Amino acid sequence: MKRFLTTGVACLAMAGAVQAQDVQIETQTQTPTAAVKPMDQPREWSATLIQDATGLHDIIVDSHPGVHDALNPGFRPRLEQGLTVALDRAKT
Repeated sequence: MKRFLTTGVACLAMAGAVQAQDVQIETQTQTPTAAVKPMDQPREWSATLIQDATGLHDIIVDSHPGVHDALNPGFRPRLEQGLTVALDRAKT
């Protein structure tokens, strides 16, 4: 389960990076002088991880049947543990 959550967070982070690049590419096409190139500004990776991990956690809580599955009582604690691990890693 830890591997699943870690993989999910990584996929979410990559998807966010791709979306951010798409927006920048569109911006560069419309106004090239005002566009910020990727990585010109330092990125706050801790904040990015917190946002991505929290977002993934919320999506799973809202849509995954394992949260409500009485036959899988360990699902929710593992989900919370995964979020805790991600938030702890964001502090470093």
